[in-house]
Amino acid sequence: MGSIAAWPRRRFPYRFVLHPETIGSLCFLANHGDHVRARTTAGMVLNCTDGTGEGLSYKLSRRGDGLLDRVMSHLAQLPDQGRADVGLPVTLRPFDPTGGSDERQYNAPGFNFPFGQLARTPPGAYAAYHTSLDTKEYMGIDTVLGTTCALERTLGLAELSAHYINLAPYGEPQLGRRDLYPNTNSRANEGASADHVTDGRTFLNRVLYALNYADGSHDGLAIAAKCGAPIGQMRDVIETLERAQLLRFAGGPQPIDRER
Repeated sequence: MGSIAAWPRRRFPYRFVLHPETIGSLCFLANHGDHVRARTTAGMVLNCTDGTGEGLSYKLSRRGDGLLDRVMSHLAQLPDQGRADVGLPVTLRPFDPTGGSDERQYNAPGFNFPFGQLARTPPGAYAAYHTSLDTKEYMGIDTVLGTTCALERTLGLAELSAHYINLAPYGEPQLGRRDLYPNTNSRANEGASADHVTDGRTFLNRVLYALNYADGSHDGLAIAAKCGAPIGQMRDVIETLERAQLLRFAGGPQPIDRER
């Protein structure tokens, strides 16, 4: 299992809030709602992370367009790739204010924060929910650990899915001296992204898409869609361009606003 603290680099800061259901989130928002609005890109309520669920079940936020909403929707559309990228398939639930957990408070119209809810077995979806049968015997620590690992990998994808800025936007930069373009152009290497990489120029094409659309208005998910790649397959492209000082992380849509 990975650890966010052990990542060599974190593009976003992270805050973990532990509180009792409903009254805890209401008190937290009463005291820190303005701070959340000013400093938070997206959030996720964790509830029922164990049980018999075979994958991750994500409830969209009220807005439905937050960064994590879009990442989870992307993974749900690509179940095989989602399993490969996060270790578990992803399914979606629509936002519903009539049930669930603390996401109802974060998504109240006065806040309208893009906070979804992640579960392994959604609240109310199993017979033992809110009964005396909901015991430690029902919970499996291996399932909780699997959910935690999948969540950590999901957050890594969210960092790739945010906005980036091209640091050399006035024409295409010289890629050859950065080992991102073949030194010669001939029929013999027309499938090469670089002198040492023959891949049908897939990597090179993705580099060119990333540089062209990293304009502050297209985030990582939009760029991945432009070049027909799952977001997980854009990691090498984004990190290579960052190391080459051609791409800069610009973050998410901050601050959260009150749009309804």
